[in-house]
Amino acid sequence: MSNNRGKLIESALFSLQGERFRYTYRAGNMLTMGFGEDKTHVRHDGTIRVVARYALHVQSSWRLLKDNSIVLGCDDFYIAQNGVTYEEFKVDGGFGKSIFDSNSTFLNEYIEHRHICVLKIEASDFGDLVISMDDNYRLEVMYNSSVLDESWRFFEVGSEKKHFVVFNE
Repeated sequence: MSNNRGKLIESALFSLQGERFRYTYRAGNMLTMGFGEDKTHVRHDGTIRVVARYALHVQSSWRLLKDNSIVLGCDDFYIAQNGVTYEEFKVDGGFGKSIFDSNSTFLNEYIEHRHICVLKIEASDFGDLVISMDDNYRLEVMYNSSVLDESWRFFEVGSEKKHFVVFNE
């Protein structure tokens, strides 16, 4: 592990500072977050979507806090919403029926009407990441694997620039 890895990460994500936190979604059990202004993106299948300029995809342990309380966490993908039976939940891996799905919908509606921006990026030499934002929001990403595996990636949507990928070295 490089002793300068944390600084390298902070430098790579410097463009996020001052950018607006736009949304949280998921692709399976991967957290996807959007930051920055809207941009039109043509997907590989030709469909057009409006997305945030920057994306963060997280495949390791993470939690999103507000005022030191957990708003969303990686284990929320695997917990059924109230009123959803186990049989209903196990269909499609619980997609759309988990605590993450209900809480992220609420969060997205909340932040849509607010201007919550990135204030600070901090990273460790392990690849852990902390993104501090307005309104006392904070994303904490913890690298938690001893094997060569992707933890998270940051990229500008639709750009030819390389993705910044963090994995165990």
